[in-house]
Amino acid sequence: MTWTPRTTAPTTADTIYPWDWGTTGQCTWYAYFRVQEGFNMSDPPCWQSGSGSTGSGRYNNASTWLDHYRDPWETKPISYTPVPGDIAVFDTASPAGHVCVIESVSGNTAMITDYNINLDESFSYRSWTIGGGIGSTGVLKGYLHYPGSGPEPPTPTPLDPVTITITGKISKNKKGTEINVKLYKQ
Repeated sequence: MTWTPRTTAPTTADTIYPWDWGTTGQCTWYAYFRVQEGFNMSDPPCWQSGSGSTGSGRYNNASTWLDHYRDPWETKPISYTPVPGDIAVFDTASPAGHVCVIESVSGNTAMITDYNINLDESFSYRSWTIGGGIGSTGVLKGYLHYPGSGPEPPTPTPLDPVTITITGKISKNKKGTEINVKLYKQ
């Protein structure tokens, strides 16, 4: 799948975002529709529909996204290097947590977009050190990744087995108090 990055806030002209919902301006509202827009998909399966009662309503708290994603999305650990279109999920001081969208990656830095990082329902586009925290209290929990949306890390190729023969010689000193061992690789 091809990802189209965004660097500016959506406007009401961007009809993919439902501006009349009570969840407008929340991080989960934005991430759900941003992935829909970025991948040009009609129903991004990153989140199971439900009836959350706090935070962003239908999409519930960001802190639960790693537990409630839909196939074919998959979770990736904090050691994973994200690709554009991935969603980073954070624990925060608030039980709601936080999600942001990876727009682009260069080395160990990602450009991310999100809403409500400052609890003011505003849009943010900024750089982020991959794997780090976010804000003063956010701790990375992991990522949601859409298979086929970017380069997958290579699968390590096992080495052919190697046999090493080591022979040794053990000797005592004259007093018999020390043992010397010499190993030789053949």
